[in-house]
Amino acid sequence: MDSTSVRFIRVYDEISYNTIADARVDYNPFKKYRIEKRNAFDPSYFHRRGAYYEDTITVSAILSPSGYEALKNMFASPGQLYVEFTVQSTLLRQYPVIVTGFPQLSDDLREYTDETKITLVSRYSTTPEVIDWDTYSIPDGMENFE
Repeated sequence: MDSTSVRFIRVYDEISYNTIADARVDYNPFKKYRIEKRNAFDPSYFHRRGAYYEDTITVSAILSPSGYEALKNMFASPGQLYVEFTVQSTLLRQYPVIVTGFPQLSDDLREYTDETKITLVSRYSTTPEVIDWDTYSIPDGMENFE
């Protein structure tokens, strides 16, 4: 896949962004079912109910040590994480995600730049609409009262 810009968005008591300018995104959508069992009379037929999607998104990029630390801090922060990227140069995709793979920065990577692969999983039942972050306001109850 061609390189694209990837933006991570963290929504908690405020909206924070982290952008990777040159990254490769591998997007694998996968449809699953909450209930899936074989028919008692015809085992080749499946009864499926409760469809949902579990997409795997892999972001590959060369990160500087400071960029790595910024992402690490963002992933460890509380709140909802979103990823935003373009597909086929024109289609903007935006998904709520959970980080499932973020390798540690080895000592070699502090001197020699190497590719880092970030693995994300997005689960949803209906295709999420693209959020305009410029006009987005955090819903009541999500603010942090400290």
